[in-house]
Amino acid sequence: MKEKISVLISSYNQKHSIEKTLLEWNKQIYKDFAVYICDDGSDDGTADLIKNFKGNQYPLHWSTQERKGFRLASSLNKAMKQAKGEYMIACMGDSWPKPDYLQWFAKYANPNLVLCGVRENVTVDGDFINYDWRYKFCLYQLKNEFFPIKSQPWGRITGNGLFVPMWAMRKVGYWPENYNGAWGCDDNALAIRLYAIGLEFAELPKARLCHVEHTVRDESQVNIDKCDKELKETLERLSVELAPQNICLVFDDFSPVNNQLFFLRKLKGSYPNLKITVCLIPATIQTGKEENWLDHMDLVEELKQLDWFEYIPHGWFHPDIHQCNSRTETEFANMNYLDTHLYIKRIDTFFKKIGLPYQKIFKAPQYRISEAAKNCFRDEGWALAVEGDGTYFPTDIKWIDWNWNINQQFVLRKDVISYGHIQDNGNGLLECYENLLNMPSDANFMFMSEMLAKKYKK
Repeated sequence: MKEKISVLISSYNQKHSIEKTLLEWNKQIYKDFAVYICDDGSDDGTADLIKNFKGNQYPLHWSTQERKGFRLASSLNKAMKQAKGEYMIACMGDSWPKPDYLQWFAKYANPNLVLCGVRENVTVDGDFINYDWRYKFCLYQLKNEFFPIKSQPWGRITGNGLFVPMWAMRKVGYWPENYNGAWGCDDNALAIRLYAIGLEFAELPKARLCHVEHTVRDESQVNIDKCDKELKETLERLSVELAPQNICLVFDDFSPVNNQLFFLRKLKGSYPNLKITVCLIPATIQTGKEENWLDHMDLVEELKQLDWFEYIPHGWFHPDIHQCNSRTETEFANMNYLDTHLYIKRIDTFFKKIGLPYQKIFKAPQYRISEAAKNCFRDEGWALAVEGDGTYFPTDIKWIDWNWNINQQFVLRKDVISYGHIQDNGNGLLECYENLLNMPSDANFMFMSEMLAKKYKK
């Protein structure tokens, strides 16, 4: 019988922890999984313990291989080639999961998405020491369920707790075996290969794996050089293979105060086929008084002539930093269903008054939108454009997210959705203008509504 998730465990001389590891998998809330464990020629009795283990309440498959130096990748691949699941997750023999571990992966499993959980470094007895290196200095991420990795996933993921669609592993030739010892760079190399075939990446900070802390094994310079070379060659190849790219160029905080039409026209001169989607703010108080589009109809008339513009609504107001707590952070985070319905009617009235068309895609700032507000948008046929580090990705409403922040170099993707601000704000139009000029000249520009339709095309 096939399982949904195949858990792959590589072990070597870990008799002190492997029994606890196998027992802990019994506690999983999610049950549609099987464990495949391959021992890498242990000489401490690990293989015998696994072979004779009877305490499992899940399908357990085991194998061993002759010891020929450290071969983590080889043992994972041997287990993987026996596995029957749609997805695989790699774990080490000195690591065991929290009870809801697989439940989180199952929730966000997607055939085009690579996921990675969080390691909690613990003692042999299971006492917490610290979080893995990705979270030691940014613990706020741990409050999130889903944390998209926008670009360059190599260096952000770790091989211990890596969740990948099985079709993709077969496509890239399984776990890289050409990295000596495989500490550090083998998972980076795998990420590069998965990125090259078009997969997206995200972290699941709630999916926790307890990992017995041990001496850090330094990456070899040979591996680092090999990985750097592979990355360079891959990106050079992608620059050819992915041309032309589909690009959805999105600018946030478009208002009477911030519009930068001069520079948008300048960008249009460099890219004649340019289309842009702007998140339009109906009103702003950044100048110390309320600036409403109805007071700037000359600008509206100018916009009506630009058929390469598309509009989606932002929140009603956009205050300066001193008003953030009182307006932006609460405007939709605490919105109830009825008030959201009234807001939607207000938005429709506003756009009809100024005579501009709009798409029913609501820009949800930093995902700060209540469940009630989200439900109302969904029921009235809207989609969400989400951005930021976020606390969740909605699963029961159409949504679209960016994968290129314009303060970084242009990304090599078949479908690129940008995120940037009209005004200088760390990723503003002017301060990142040079990055925009790195877009391919033969790009196929798309509005956000077109990219959304493409994403949900049946």
